[in-house]
Amino acid sequence: MERKDSENRDNFFASLNQLILSLEPAIKEAGSVSAAEDILTHLEATDENFHRFVNMPFCLKHIT
Repeated sequence: MERKDSENRDNFFASLNQLILSLEPAIKEAGSVSAAEDILTHLEATDENFHRFVNMPFCLKHIT
């Protein structure tokens, strides 16, 4: 069981890292913290690649 928990944690962090790397350019171009927050708040609706991330369903399950 502990091995599975460790594997799940590793998958979660790998997915989170993939998401952050893909968002970095948009956040840098945002121009303000408010604009960056808006990008992140509406990410699922505005990023056509949002659901293509390898483990996005896994991330969403653990965040929500």
